[in-house]
Amino acid sequence: MGKNIERHLFSEILPWLGESKILVIKGARQVGKTTLLWSLLNHLKSKGQSVIFFSVDQERLEPWFSSPAAFLRYLVDQHGFGKSKKRLHIFLDEFQYLTEPGLFLKQLFDQEKDRIQLIVSGSSSLDISKNSEFLTGRKLDFYLHPFSFLEHLKSKSTLRFTAPLSLNHQNELKEFYQLYGSTLHEQWSDYLRWGGYPEVVLRNEVEKKEAVLADIVHTYIEKDVSGFLRVENVSAFNNLVRVLAHQIGQQVNLHELRTTLGLHQETIRKYLDILQGTYVLALLPPFFKNIRKEISKMKKAYMLDLGMNNILVGSTHLAGTHSFTGHVVENAVYLDLLRRFAGRDLYYYRTLGGAEIDFVLAQDGLLLPIEVKYQKGRQPVPVSARHFQERYTQALPPLIITQEDIHVSSTGVFLPAPLLPLVDLSLDQYPQRGSKGSSWI
Repeated sequence: MGKNIERHLFSEILPWLGESKILVIKGARQVGKTTLLWSLLNHLKSKGQSVIFFSVDQERLEPWFSSPAAFLRYLVDQHGFGKSKKRLHIFLDEFQYLTEPGLFLKQLFDQEKDRIQLIVSGSSSLDISKNSEFLTGRKLDFYLHPFSFLEHLKSKSTLRFTAPLSLNHQNELKEFYQLYGSTLHEQWSDYLRWGGYPEVVLRNEVEKKEAVLADIVHTYIEKDVSGFLRVENVSAFNNLVRVLAHQIGQQVNLHELRTTLGLHQETIRKYLDILQGTYVLALLPPFFKNIRKEISKMKKAYMLDLGMNNILVGSTHLAGTHSFTGHVVENAVYLDLLRRFAGRDLYYYRTLGGAEIDFVLAQDGLLLPIEVKYQKGRQPVPVSARHFQERYTQALPPLIITQEDIHVSSTGVFLPAPLLPLVDLSLDQYPQRGSKGSSWI
């Protein structure tokens, strides 16, 4: 099926192995959590550490998972726990299937934190969050996304890309784009079409990619929605998912959804919580300083995997850089920003007059407006972005995500979409308006 790709999260977790912390890896089903756990386990094993792995969803009915005391007894009897001075690293895959998982982990941690480290994965933040008060101060959370575009490039291209690139060096960036632009666009198109589920990315046959994606959707509905979360009206839930998949990048209007789907507003809220809690959907809040002048608190919806979205709307047949709508590209841009900033300080902007900016990044007293204009030819700075700069003195020149246009004017930075994941977006490194030190402006 292809090569094994080291996930970016692997290096983030490594420094915490051996610490007195529970490491919690969250993410949707089939994004590679189990593979990541085994990579961490094999790393520890290669260092001579003691390790043991449990698939909780398959073993949850075993008597040793009935209580922390029974589990510790099992470790002593079957794995010789306590005979060695080495810390035992216990991997629990899909740990939300434990009875009262938060309390289970808390009791194990409090009793054996000097001799045991727990590394666990979970596919539902809903059940994890219900028990999170037990783990306050005891755990560190890590979120595993589907493949990023950079991870996709590693898996599908023989070229090596050194990131991040600097926005302050126009000539170098243009040379890079001239060299690798065609490859980037080819892979970008593939990424927009199939998303980032590892098994989908690493397969080559179109029919098998579609079959795997369809199975991911089916398994999610059967195991998480119908089984684990016990949603009774699965048909209504499916209808909501499909409506939202057709409306990515648009505001979630509960009144309209209620009218369209014939569901109570509270039911829709519950289903939205499930979609977010199982890492299928994300909601982006609005940016506002003056609540009287800017629109209310409706959020915009984005899917957390483009392949799943395309299966839901029936568009996996699309091919070619120019086949995708601006909303799909906007969703891909959101996923890149989400990975970088973990959803913090990220908003959209919309006034009552209808002026809108796709994204606003707010950090360290600075505001970066980001607009997606995925069209052919040279793009102007959107009027909404100019007005935003006039209104907020702390606003940086807007970043305009284009199809192929790469240039700078005194009022904005224009960047082809496939280059975005490779550039440094730190606001302290972003070209300032009128900055003499920047070769861009």
